[in-house]
Amino acid sequence: MSVNVVDCDTFEAFLDELHNRPAIRLVKLADYGFVAPLKTSSGAIVMAPQVKIVVTAFDKKERALLRWLSSRRANGMATVAIGKAHGIYGDMVVAAKKEDLRKWLELEGYSVSDGEWTPDDIERLVAKRAESGHAV
Repeated sequence: MSVNVVDCDTFEAFLDELHNRPAIRLVKLADYGFVAPLKTSSGAIVMAPQVKIVVTAFDKKERALLRWLSSRRANGMATVAIGKAHGIYGDMVVAAKKEDLRKWLELEGYSVSDGEWTPDDIERLVAKRAESGHAV
């Protein structure tokens, strides 16, 4: 089985995809801390702490894996933009931590569990289910 991965540029685009796919009821949410090389303004390369937040959902009917991720340098607090403020400060982004994203997804009516779907996970599970004689 081939899984079609749909990468969303923004969290809002991810939500739009979810709303257009009524078969999806579960969303997975994960965060990862790691170090990665970063070029400084002086040209030096240093290993800097990074944080990545990943939100995934699988549309079994369409065989599509929806994914949105945000990777940032860890400067005390990792944030992701989920919208813009209105009024005089319209250029300021509203930032949210992982738990805020979880709460937002729950407010939208989705069950949220820890972890992340990957194409390999889905293909492995579909193959196991097929081996047992069940249709997917």
